[in-house]
Amino acid sequence: GIQDERLYNYLDVIGDGGREAYRKMNSWDFFPYMPSYMIFYGALLLIQCRSAQASDLSWLFFIAMMCDIIETGTFNYAANQFPEHISATIVRAASI
Repeated sequence: GIQDERLYNYLDVIGDGGREAYRKMNSWDFFPYMPSYMIFYGALLLIQCRSAQASDLSWLFFIAMMCDIIETGTFNYAANQFPEHISATIVRAASI
């Protein structure tokens, strides 16, 4: 995972313009990218798992998307709060 100080060093180095571009990229990541990959790959996995009697595996991409939302949301929040620091525990947990 990423450490708190490395995240804030990165946010400092990219400057105001970089943080703004990062926030815009995160907006695109939340929609349409995350739901698109979850639906597309989840459907493909569900089709394959049904034939193997393992349809519970089809939840894999939903769980991955939820973890991606937590990670992206946390780092976006850190960029919005910069130069103030958010909890190092939250940064560590979101980067796992």
